[in-house]
Amino acid sequence: MIDEPGVLDLIPSHQDLINIDPDLAAYFSGRNLDQTKRRFVKIHGQLSLALKGLEGNAYDLVLIDCPPNFNIVTKSTLVESDYILIPSKEDGLSTDGIGHLRGQIKRLIQDYNFSVDSSRCEMFKRIEPQYFGGLFLQWFKFKKKWNLFKPIKII
Repeated sequence: MIDEPGVLDLIPSHQDLINIDPDLAAYFSGRNLDQTKRRFVKIHGQLSLALKGLEGNAYDLVLIDCPPNFNIVTKSTLVESDYILIPSKEDGLSTDGIGHLRGQIKRLIQDYNFSVDSSRCEMFKRIEPQYFGGLFLQWFKFKKKWNLFKPIKII
């Protein structure tokens, strides 16, 4: 239990970020394999650098909501994560998708660590995010409008 009042900072997304993935993808290609590995690490490590730049580790917890796809922004967030919580609807297709996504995350971790090791980039370190679980969500309709979800269980 926390006895002291806390502070909650929110950073909203913005519609101008719609083109961030194509812009970052264009930066990926290098003249050779070593340059491509360095760029892979640099792009996916930018969020890590930004969070480390916060004065005095001002936050006990940083919760980052990602879009429901496996793009560069989502991958960068996963690279910075200590724990991963996957929200999902409680249906067959969504539940099957959790296993597939976990496989993609495992491959991302392997690729990132391989690139860190082989790029000899001292600024970035190997990563080991832990799977915290899946969170099944239940959407409900209230007065003809879709309302926020309520969590129903963590698996």
